[in-house]
Amino acid sequence: MAYLVLVIVWLSAGFYCGKVAHQKGYSGIAWAIGGFFFGFIALIAAAGLPDRKLREYIRLIGEKQNAIEVVKETVEVVDGNTKISFAMPKDSSKAEIYKELVLVLKEGGCKLEKYNVTSYDLEMANWGKEFIVNSEEKDRLIILDGKEKGNIINWSGRI
Repeated sequence: MAYLVLVIVWLSAGFYCGKVAHQKGYSGIAWAIGGFFFGFIALIAAAGLPDRKLREYIRLIGEKQNAIEVVKETVEVVDGNTKISFAMPKDSSKAEIYKELVLVLKEGGCKLEKYNVTSYDLEMANWGKEFIVNSEEKDRLIILDGKEKGNIINWSGRI
């Protein structure tokens, strides 16, 4: 009888933990599994998660009312060089930054495939972050400088 009560408590903790996490914009399944194994401790942790959906709504409202500066992606040719700028979240991985770079360049009419990219890396410099793209022809094809502004990093550079 005690085991049945324990299983019901654990299942309900898993269900509500997943439900709360899903409503806040997180993976409901992962949190439900965590809630099943850790019970009400996971439910308390899920209740303490920051609300991703609310933050997104607030950001959209702020952008619509021009209270928040919107950083646009740009690709322009200046003095024969392609100038690039875009913004990414602070916790973006180097693969995510590279994907965004490829998309920005593609929208600007420049295809990165013609340069035979061999590698890319994210480095911490004394003055900030650098994102470096290497190619076969040139050692360093693109060097983007990252300037932090809150939770966003503004990347800019030239090909």
